Amino acid sequence: MNGIGRAKRILVVDDDHDILDLMTIILTQEGFEVEVLDNGYTIIDYVIGNVPDLIILDLNLGNLDGRDICDDLKSNVDTQHIPIVIFSATYDRLYPNTKKCDADAFLSKPFELQQLKDEINGQLTKSALNQ
Repeated sequence: MNGIGRAKRILVVDDDHDILDLMTIILTQEGFEVEVLDNGYTIIDYVIGNVPDLIILDLNLGNLDGRDICDDLKSNVDTQHIPIVIFSATYDRLYPNTKKCDADAFLSKPFELQQLKDEINGQLTKSALNQ
């Protein structure tokens, strides 16, 4: 899925361990190196020390809002280049009162496997072209 060369690293951040396990299985089978975090409290420090090629970030992380984490990552010079895909069962990007963030893409849970693959490939391709 990610072409020739080193495996692309994807960080998945979700407080649901079943989702983390499922995403790890799916993405590993597609040839990605997968890292997971089950909370957003340490994500900035973690990402700076372990720069992934893409982040898949849940919108609802217990007491944290994924949009705030996304904004923090996008406003940090060391992490702003990393594509971020937000996914959630409750996010409606068309609803005008929903708090916005600077994510590169949004996926609604549940999503189709092909939709996930297409979004990841699209974001990685776009990121490679921008470097």
